[in-house]
Amino acid sequence: MRLNLHQDLFDSQYDAELTQIFIEAYRKRVSVHIEHADSFQSWLGTKDKATKERCAYVLSASAALHAGCKSPCTFSIVANGQGSDWDSNSPTVEACEVDYLLQLPTTISLENGRNDRNFLLSFCKKELRARLLELESQKALEFDGAGGINEQINHMKDRYVQHPANKHKYWLLFDGDSPSPGQTSEPARTLIDLCKEHGFKNFHCLARRAIENYLPVSPKKNIAEVYHLFGLDDEELREQIECFSELSDDQRSHFHTKEGLRNQSCKKSGLFTDIPRQLRRGFRVRVDSVFNHGPNAKCEDFEPLHSLLESEGMIEELRKFLKQLDFTTRKIR
Repeated sequence: MRLNLHQDLFDSQYDAELTQIFIEAYRKRVSVHIEHADSFQSWLGTKDKATKERCAYVLSASAALHAGCKSPCTFSIVANGQGSDWDSNSPTVEACEVDYLLQLPTTISLENGRNDRNFLLSFCKKELRARLLELESQKALEFDGAGGINEQINHMKDRYVQHPANKHKYWLLFDGDSPSPGQTSEPARTLIDLCKEHGFKNFHCLARRAIENYLPVSPKKNIAEVYHLFGLDDEELREQIECFSELSDDQRSHFHTKEGLRNQSCKKSGLFTDIPRQLRRGFRVRVDSVFNHGPNAKCEDFEPLHSLLESEGMIEELRKFLKQLDFTTRKIR
């Protein structure tokens, strides 16, 4: 998160706010840019040696961070009385509200707080994944398992929109629940509309039916590796994985893995007239458990699945979403 500090802030009445900003920056959670160097230097001249050294480090490290990449969102911090404008592409924040912004954790809203969390972490490159896990342990990032897409919808009508700053620190990921290509479910369309209505730009609706449909197999490829990740001795499951791998791209993307043809939207989609017998009633285990790497999983535990997802080209769908999340959570060095 980048903060541009307006020249009117460099006045003794804002010492507390400026001190807090530079402390958070020193902790590497935000980067800082000075809009008017002379005002800043006049203010800094009245400070002790430790403060001067801290500020110099923050500004140097911030400049290095932004030299190689563009911030997706920059906040202009201004003096009280000028008004906050949270809806702008470059939001303006009064000094009296900067504390809320700095203390607000990055929140990733998911339908399910366990397997959806692990699904997202499996898609992340190792560096981003390690950072998200570190921020989570520091309470600076939360994976909010809402309890289904309908609860995400409820939160977008209430809890998520209680403060206008939230739209810049919340990320939403949810299933499209699509029975066939381009047929996004009504709840997913409702949530997309709410995100747009309230200015939440950081959301992604999965193109496939659900996270289970990102099982990284294709004809004659990755079958043994994926079966191994389930950690089960179950020959029928292995056979199901092999049958699933032989389906067409559209079939693998929209098959109802839990119920198979017992699910009416799956049965009526027209995609599964030739579905193998082994899959007609769905998988015998929860397919999304493949993303579960056990309690207290470490960053490296996700790497085998990440490699398989990458080999199947599945990560491309989330590349933009993850790129924005990467920069927003990136820390100055």
